[in-house]
Amino acid sequence: MPPPSPRSRTVRLLRLAAAVVLVLGAALLVRALLAPDWHGVAYADFEPTEIDQLRRLIDPARLDRADLARRVASARFLLVGETHFKNETVAWLLGLLDELGGGRSLVLLLELPRSAQGAIDAYLDSGDERHFAGIWGEHEALPYHPILRWTRAHRERVARVIAFDEERWRTVVARALLDDTRNETMAAALATAAAEHPAARIVAYGGSMHLMLAGRYRFDVDNRRPAGARLLELGVPRDEVVSIALDGDEMPLAPAWPGGTALDLRSAAGLLPYEYFHVYPIYRAARIGELHDYFVQLGPLTGIEPWRPPGAATD
Repeated sequence: MPPPSPRSRTVRLLRLAAAVVLVLGAALLVRALLAPDWHGVAYADFEPTEIDQLRRLIDPARLDRADLARRVASARFLLVGETHFKNETVAWLLGLLDELGGGRSLVLLLELPRSAQGAIDAYLDSGDERHFAGIWGEHEALPYHPILRWTRAHRERVARVIAFDEERWRTVVARALLDDTRNETMAAALATAAAEHPAARIVAYGGSMHLMLAGRYRFDVDNRRPAGARLLELGVPRDEVVSIALDGDEMPLAPAWPGGTALDLRSAAGLLPYEYFHVYPIYRAARIGELHDYFVQLGPLTGIEPWRPPGAATD
């Protein structure tokens, strides 16, 4: 039998490629049909008279950071949710840790991929920032280098720093399969850290949606239950957990209270709709006090500089 001609081989390859494209297209169509819907949030826009009314409601609930630190000092778990890539949110966290003082050791969990753990440990042991290349040189990781520097300077207070997020590739694959396991992974890491460090305060820092205490975010599906809610489901007493959300002056309610202050959401302020604070769809919760215990308005937010290797060119 004569070997196939170059033309027939080309035709076969084209047919194979077309079949692969059709299969992938069909799979993507099925996924699109099965994927949950995402309904945007109607932005809350207030008239000046409404702002005045809201200000009168929330003024009694306002706190500065020192007041807030005193109120959360007895909590076992502090879940601090940020707006990503901002200087002010990171600085506020570090200020809170300073306010809490050194009476209790800390375990700090950061929304960094778990494969960065070795580089984190190596940096904390040595102080050599070349190990940062194993975090920000290899991953699309959140710019938490100021937190690691603070931790290195306060080693006597910090029992452990833990990267408690999943790898990016795993998140992409899971979501392609209509799943999301990040919050389950984060909640398990929080519980494990508490079990391994029974005398320490457990502080988690990451996106505010992950660290809510109720609801589902972005999609109304079970796998979008936040890590904070899952921690409570694991049996941690509610009075041992505090959720603090951080945002700036672009949130809808920001004009009603000064930047740099917090609201105690265990007051009447907690009855306000979550849409006054978050411009992101949240399901199965209506009031901001269901999601967080405190909300901090930081004023104008500025972008944090990414870590660069020593000697690297800047833009």
